[in-house]
Amino acid sequence: MTRLRIVSMVAALVLAAAVAPAAAQQTLVATFSGYAENPTLNSAGSGTLTITVSDDEQSFSYVLTYEGLTGTSASHIHVGTPWLNGPVVIFLCGGGGRPSCPPEGGTVEDTIVASNVTAGAEAQGFPAGDLATMLAAIRAGATYANLHTAARPGGEIRGQIVPQ
Repeated sequence: MTRLRIVSMVAALVLAAAVAPAAAQQTLVATFSGYAENPTLNSAGSGTLTITVSDDEQSFSYVLTYEGLTGTSASHIHVGTPWLNGPVVIFLCGGGGRPSCPPEGGTVEDTIVASNVTAGAEAQGFPAGDLATMLAAIRAGATYANLHTAARPGGEIRGQIVPQ
């Protein structure tokens, strides 16, 4: 191969990389507080949810960590913007075939696939089993996660899911 041909190939690769579309956001987070619940609550609980989307967009793994709660029963992802409540679309723990929630706090790690997306928000255009649509909503900031307790069954701490 001639030197000119090699330089041309390298230049073409560099140009292709420069104009390639940016990859979709792959890591998203929620920081939980009672102040983010609707209605707003005073809670000693706190926590985080970190979502990492797979490169093929067919799943996401998550790490849910929380403390300061008593009698934790469930955690979900809901469709809803800040200060608006919405339907459950994905169980993180405490139902929907997901692991149990540690009652007093701890960490839950698992993976979500299309079959984990429930029919809870079909009336809003989010079909059951449609992970691609849910990922679009998550990336748009149109979802939140919360943790439910025996004392506050409607939710005790909540966080909007946003790009990291």
